[in-house]
Amino acid sequence: MHIRQDLADLLAAGHSDRAIARQLNVDAQATVAVARHALGLPKAKPGVRPAATAEILFHRRTQAADGGHLRWKGSVTRGGLPSLRHGGRNLSAYRIAYRIAHGREPQGKVLPTCKREGCVQIGHHADRGDRARAQDRAAFVRAWNRGRTKAILAQRARAETDRAREQRLEDLFDAIFGDQR
Repeated sequence: MHIRQDLADLLAAGHSDRAIARQLNVDAQATVAVARHALGLPKAKPGVRPAATAEILFHRRTQAADGGHLRWKGSVTRGGLPSLRHGGRNLSAYRIAYRIAHGREPQGKVLPTCKREGCVQIGHHADRGDRARAQDRAAFVRAWNRGRTKAILAQRARAETDRAREQRLEDLFDAIFGDQR
């Protein structure tokens, strides 16, 4: 029996007879079931297939929103945080978005940085380490600005002192030598 290559590929990928029949516009019983039997493949398991990874499940449950944000379409906790269940565990959508963006597990609590409630856009989250580094940078900038202000004020004071000293020397010179210049 000759079996179409596209039919064999879909069967090997684990698609159901009905799904293959719809996609290839063939009869499920006469064509797909016979090909499955000829290839020695078992019947496809019914129901929705679980996502291979939490990241795939994350992308299935998001929807683009205005302003470059992602809206969460999945379940939320009692506290209103976006979450999903994968591998028998409840996972935070914020943590998954952070892991996708940074390629590592977050440290501590993950919070959105864009101030948009419930945003799960990849790259819009910070963990404890990121927030600490941002606070350090802000403190450095504040200190730098205070130091620069002090330095500018000190420079101005030195300039005023220098001008006053030059004026006193000129007055003294005029007092000693008069108009002999």
